[in-house]
Amino acid sequence: MKPVSIATMLVFGALTAPPAQSGDPKADAAKKLQEEIKARDLKKLQGKWVVVARYSSGHKQKITMDVEVTEPNGKRKILKDQPMIFTFKGNTLNGLPFTMDVSRRPRVLTYDTVNAVNEKVTQHFIYMFDEEQLLLAESDLVSPKGPPGEFSGSVQIMRLERVRQP
Repeated sequence: MKPVSIATMLVFGALTAPPAQSGDPKADAAKKLQEEIKARDLKKLQGKWVVVARYSSGHKQKITMDVEVTEPNGKRKILKDQPMIFTFKGNTLNGLPFTMDVSRRPRVLTYDTVNAVNEKVTQHFIYMFDEEQLLLAESDLVSPKGPPGEFSGSVQIMRLERVRQP
């Protein structure tokens, strides 16, 4: 048998060692639980979701939107009353990276987008799964001050259902 160098043993040990712990068993257990919840939520979010109900300031709103598209010839047109779709793929929401904070109640989803005047803004949602549906409540995009604290006081609340693939 060929002798193994100390350097090789140290590198192997570093690669196979369990992640460092803080020394506080309760803190380590809480962190591990949050990582498990985040992984579970991320898995549940994956796919396309369509808005089936939408409320703003307590009033029911339409669940469709007008979408501007550019045709191959460069001409722009408006498609009226298109379904509102949210697509989660990996750590992206409609192609934009997002982060999740599962330590808060309700849980928070945050991503950067642009507003109507093309300024970068941070959008905050609180979210909750309700059976096979997803509830999203968003902060005010005009003057975002962080995620809403609860669903009842949110600027806009949306109920989404997963789009089933044929």
